[in-house]
Amino acid sequence: MPEIGDEFAGYSIERLLGRGGMGVVYLAEHIRLRQRRALKLLPPDLAHYDDFRQRFERESRLAASLEHPIQRGGDRLLQHHRILAIRTGGSAR
Repeated sequence: MPEIGDEFAGYSIERLLGRGGMGVVYLAEHIRLRQRRALKLLPPDLAHYDDFRQRFERESRLAASLEHPIQRGGDRLLQHHRILAIRTGGSAR
């Protein structure tokens, strides 16, 4: 998992936003464009299990169907991730 100050997928990790059952979310800034985004990562210990990878992908598709602005997602060196626009104002619950 990246740490604060690390670069990942073209983004600089600024701080931890939260942890949950399906991943870890960081505030990250695009290195060249200077845009802040949320970077959600599926922890490597879960990425080894097909069911967790599939749940992570389903969650991505569901967010996209709700018109949540997913910027991109991928699998960089087996680190499953997605980059989302930052939303303010509280929990998505």
